[in-house]
Amino acid sequence: MWKLSVKFDVKVSAFWPYRYKEKRYLTVTATGEGEKVKFVLDSPNGLSHLVNRYGRNLRAADFGYEVEVPKNAVIATYYLSVISKPVPEEELDRIVETGTTKLHSFCRNAGLIPEDHPPLQLPLQFKKGKCYINMRRFPSIRLDVDGAISLTFDVSNVNPEFIRRLLKENITNLEFEMLKGISLLKTQKTKEKCFDMLSRGKLTPKALAKKLVRSAKPLKHKEEWLPI
Repeated sequence: MWKLSVKFDVKVSAFWPYRYKEKRYLTVTATGEGEKVKFVLDSPNGLSHLVNRYGRNLRAADFGYEVEVPKNAVIATYYLSVISKPVPEEELDRIVETGTTKLHSFCRNAGLIPEDHPPLQLPLQFKKGKCYINMRRFPSIRLDVDGAISLTFDVSNVNPEFIRRLLKENITNLEFEMLKGISLLKTQKTKEKCFDMLSRGKLTPKALAKKLVRSAKPLKHKEEWLPI
């Protein structure tokens, strides 16, 4: 069993005149098996489910509490600290049962980490060759390639094998040029749709060219582009 030390914190930013902004969050320190890791949670909701269902020996502490939980519940807590969307209780239970998360699965499938990588020591930023990946708002990921391509996408809509090939610089010149074209599209929705199609081999140069033309086409009486 691991020990979770949970502390409720408030950060106040002052503005002039007589104005301030308040942010509430939880600082979680997990210790066990000779390891010590620290997380920050914006909401107590998912953690409350984990503590109520899997916690043992709950004790009050200064500005918070301490509780004993299995290691997989710590992995689920870590997942809560990095994901940008609410996590259903059923998914948290699955993480406790299996010891893995969608984030870890994506990183393994994309070749970012080996199969035996410690689950609580997962970097959220990777620099590999010409590629830089930021996963601090998972499942939304930011991808930058050699200063020429900048894309943000949802991992649930992209084939991780394509990411693996991209990181190994094993994509064709045509795929790379199409990636550059996708990054020039007007709307985020269109970018994500095209990136998904490209990663699955379903986007043709002709189809992308049509979208680029529509994206860049000026309105008749206004100096702006048509969103698509």
